[in-house]
Amino acid sequence: MCVRSASVPTVNYGDVLTGDFVRLAPVTREEAEEWLAGEDLEQVRWFGPRASGLLDVQRAIDEWQASWREGGPVRHWGIRPVDAETLLGGIELRVVADGERSVNLSYLVFPAYRRRGIAVAASRLALDYAMRELGATHALIRMAEDNDVSRLVAAKLGAIPVGTDTSEPDRRYLVTRLDLRPAS
Repeated sequence: MCVRSASVPTVNYGDVLTGDFVRLAPVTREEAEEWLAGEDLEQVRWFGPRASGLLDVQRAIDEWQASWREGGPVRHWGIRPVDAETLLGGIELRVVADGERSVNLSYLVFPAYRRRGIAVAASRLALDYAMRELGATHALIRMAEDNDVSRLVAAKLGAIPVGTDTSEPDRRYLVTRLDLRPAS
């Protein structure tokens, strides 16, 4: 179940979604250091090798905020416990301009909080939002072929493999698809 929260004092843009044990709220610039501290080598490995520093994180947050304000294609949230402000990771929906009303879903959970069902719970909140607010009929989840944890999350959500993305010369990605249906 997804509920919009009315009060999150540090966020003045974007929607806040609350589930049974996680809450999704847009990330603020004040959280950039906490975000950076949560990153690890495994995250860098899956999301592509890059040097990440405080300015990179701040730039990403600025882009996320701009997309919210301008009604752009990206909806990015920090994942938090329902009753605290601690960042557990992040989740993103990106509207795909493919004429099929699809969204790309990506998720990450910081090392100290992995393997607790957080990515699945956060994904369900975001996917409910994608149906209600963005009119999405399905989601695509793209992950490195050897990312077994991400594959498990996608499977728990009900996503099925539909192909392989070989657009990057040194990497192969599994693409899964999840048809979205309102809860009955």
